[in-house]
Amino acid sequence: MKHYSFMLWLSLAIFLAACNKNDCPPGQELWQVSSSDRISKYQYKYDHNRSLIQITKLPWSFGPNWILTNDQLKRPLTLRDSIQTFYDQFIYQGGRLIRIEGHTGPNTPGTPHTFFTYDNKGRIIKKQGSANYYAYVKYEYEGNSRNFKRALFYNNPPAAKASQEPDAALILEYTYDNKINPFSTFLYTDVIPFWDTEYMGGTFYDPIVPNNVVNQKFWGKVDTGYFKFSEYDYTYVYDHNYPVSHILRQTAYNDDGTIAFQSTDPGAHTYDKFPR
Repeated sequence: MKHYSFMLWLSLAIFLAACNKNDCPPGQELWQVSSSDRISKYQYKYDHNRSLIQITKLPWSFGPNWILTNDQLKRPLTLRDSIQTFYDQFIYQGGRLIRIEGHTGPNTPGTPHTFFTYDNKGRIIKKQGSANYYAYVKYEYEGNSRNFKRALFYNNPPAAKASQEPDAALILEYTYDNKINPFSTFLYTDVIPFWDTEYMGGTFYDPIVPNNVVNQKFWGKVDTGYFKFSEYDYTYVYDHNYPVSHILRQTAYNDDGTIAFQSTDPGAHTYDKFPR
């Protein structure tokens, strides 16, 4: 079960999601998240342009945990840990984020470590590189939706031919609501530019999606196929189409499909509001 324990750990990495401001209902106030509270509490700080510049994890932090700089389009440009000198730089091309480069310190050359592939609808369909914890991740969508239905994680590099592609080591399957995701008012990029936050299971640098996850299933690869080893169910309370609180029910399953344990975890968000 050690491999499954690792997958359970991975599932606690972040899954933040967002919508474009233009997708918000006409006349709707735009809300910026000022804090989120689930397993841990996070506070968010913005500059005069309403761009996110700091994230602080409480109560263990003595200052901001992550510091961001943004370009003139409000997109994240760099992200660094407040106690480290290394940082990530976001490289855009044609209006899209195409790769992320790591720097060991100021004025040092960047080393590309994460790459993104898009489909003809502008949706990310592959994330490849060391930031994945896997060799690469594929994202599958239904119809024209920008909510990815499944994320497939592969241990080995992509095969030369699609017909030779190995089975995914881990599959995450999602169901969404039709409400605005709470982080929609400050993310001006294609992917979630954070790590070690608590808002839902997933991996950092996932594609941003417009709605909130209400169900998430975790499928692990075994000799006989796949089995569902974990499941998350979110129940939200909304205000003006934004979730202000939720209850997360986590269910873990044994190899035979019986329930190993269940737990519930409440969460909440507070917001700063401003008119369109």
